[in-house]
Order: sequence, then C-alpha cells, then structure tokens
Amino acid sequence: MATLASDTFTDADNTDPTSRVPDVGPAPTSTSANYFVDTNKLANTADSIPLTPLVYDAGTANVDVSADVTSASTSGVSWSLAVLVFRYVDDNNFFQVQLYSGEVQVYKWVAGSPSLVDSASFSVADNVTYNIQAVVNGNSIEILIDAVSYIVTSDSTFNTATKHGVNIAQFAPPVSGTTVDNFLVAEIPPPAGAAMLMML
Repeated sequence: MATLASDTFTDADNTDPTSRVPDVGPAPTSTSANYFVDTNKLANTADSIPLTPLVYDAGTANVDVSADVTSASTSGVSWSLAVLVFRYVDDNNFFQVQLYSGEVQVYKWVAGSPSLVDSASFSVADNVTYNIQAVVNGNSIEILIDAVSYIVTSDSTFNTATKHGVNIAQFAPPVSGTTVDNFLVAEIPPPAGAAMLMML
C-alpha cells in the first residue's frame, strides 16, 4: 500500500507541527495553535471542547489511517484523550475513534453535535499506548486496536472528505501525558477484480 501521509514527530521540542513538512505528505493543518512536539510525540495541554483536530489531506476518502495514542485519563469526567480522526470536513463535521470508559467508540460530529455510531468493549488503561486503526472504504468502516478488529460498521456521511488526523483534548486542561505518535495514512488497494481490469 502506498503511504499518503506519515508523521513521526521527530522534531525539536515545542515545534509547531503545522510549521514543517512531515515524513511523508503535506504539512498538517489545525485551527488550534496549541499542538506542539514533546520528546518526538505530538502533545496538546491546552485544548478542550470544542475539538480542534490536526489533519492531513491525503487526497482520498478511502484510506487505512492509524496512530499510536496514549491517553492520561480514559474514564470519568476529568478525561484527557488522544483520538483518531477520519473524513474530516471541518471542526464541526468529522468521525473520531476513541478509547474511553472501557470501550472502543466511534463518534460522528455533524454541525458540532456528536452521536455514537458504534462501540465495543475494550479494556483500556490510562498511560498505555495503543495503536488505533480505521480502514474506511466507501461506506464501510472497520476499527482495529493493536491490529485486532473490534468494530465493523457502515456510514455514508462525509465519504468524500479527504482529510484525516488526530485530536488531543482534555476536560480540564492542562493535562500532560496524552500524546500521539506514528501517524500514518495508507492507500487502500483496489479489489482484485479491479486490479486485473487495470492490467488489461
């Protein structure tokens, strides 16, 4: 699979991630000025609600997108979460995947209001790194944690949106220890039949 965007945040501490070119792909964008690099990871100790993701334009809505996330507080009111974002239109319209309160949860934000798309039980712990992966193709959405599939669902909303990324936020900032690393967007290969037709 071709890599469309990749970011390992190997920059000096306090670097603004939107100010430089990542490992692969164009520079990310965000409406927040509070993201920064901390020991070769992405951090944000200031943002709360509303969410302000950091996103990369992959040029396609059909992708395999993943990141290593570490969240300092994954339950209760005083949460601090790093989440995966896909098919981002703007800060009010996008999908996100989070590990919270003993579940893998897929939320859809429409016009600034979140709704739960699907969820599955998952034993999540604070300050532990997990790889969150979303494979989205057409209306199909599959969510994997550490390469294990937990959710397979379908949703046609935003299925032409080409930006994907991450978000870090906390209910009562500042909170340290919530980070993102090894962000990756890969192209989904065409079905075998389509590949054969392309060769003819």
